[in-house]
Amino acid sequence: MRKRYQWILLPVVLFPALLTCIPVLILITGSIMGEGELNLYLAPVLMEKETLSGWKLIPDYPTFSHYGKLLFMTPQFFVLFWNSVKLSGIKQIESDQHSRSCHFAGSFFCLSGLSLL
Repeated sequence: MRKRYQWILLPVVLFPALLTCIPVLILITGSIMGEGELNLYLAPVLMEKETLSGWKLIPDYPTFSHYGKLLFMTPQFFVLFWNSVKLSGIKQIESDQHSRSCHFAGSFFCLSGLSLL
């Protein structure tokens, strides 16, 4: 009886999971497509034509030129990236110091994540 419910529950859980993964998959495959392929697949949408648009999950000519353009040709992104690295590094150092103080002081002083030191 229990296995029958598992077979019913499996599609109910997997279907929403697949629906949420499809946009991420489209984003990843679209980011490595060349400009010609993107124009070909997105032309019906962008030109407001009456035809259907299509999409390939594996690009014909994968390229990482979009990433290169973003990382090396855009100074604003470069500054934003390194500022994010600095902030996350500072936050990591702070959390490491907090965890070390909790470790040395014992769990008595670190109730529910708060340090009394």
